[in-house]
Amino acid sequence: MELLSKEEIDRLSTEVVSVFMEAEGRKLLSGSEIAVDENPELYVLRSDWEAAQEGRTDLSGLPDDAIGQGDNVFRHADVEGEALVLREVDEITRLIEEGVPEGVIAIIDDSGGTMTAPILPEFEAVLCRAGTVRSHLAIIAREFEVPVLMGCVFKREPRTGERLRVRYSSAAQNPDAYHGGESNAPALIEEVQL
Repeated sequence: MELLSKEEIDRLSTEVVSVFMEAEGRKLLSGSEIAVDENPELYVLRSDWEAAQEGRTDLSGLPDDAIGQGDNVFRHADVEGEALVLREVDEITRLIEEGVPEGVIAIIDDSGGTMTAPILPEFEAVLCRAGTVRSHLAIIAREFEVPVLMGCVFKREPRTGERLRVRYSSAAQNPDAYHGGESNAPALIEEVQL
């Protein structure tokens, strides 16, 4: 068995860390200040990251008509549309085959993000329950100019067919917010009373 050279190990290590950071939208967590001091491009203190996350899911200050919030991928006009909750791959496959109804705001789990790529431009907008503004879905959304919120949290579960207004006119989230950097306010998801 041939051993890898130090250069090959370093290259593979860098590649693995890069893939992790892109997929997770954050740096590696460390309990050691020296790791952060020596490699600030790779590490953030676990305690700093956890403190930054606490405020990201606090829904106690939301206005009464807001049912949730999420991180805006890019600034866009506010969108109003009919919610379509997608929890199963079969539902996305059906939309690929049959088409997406007009005016739909899709609400997806993280696993559905990549699956929606072929039909992403057909959605009015997307709300993703997981991920960050560095996630694959966010990158594709910017390319197709489809308004997307990532890491959405809800006071109550959205229902298919209900009318929503999403404040995509909010500032885009700072990518560094996920590991202790300055955070922009999340965009609001509101129920539209008919």
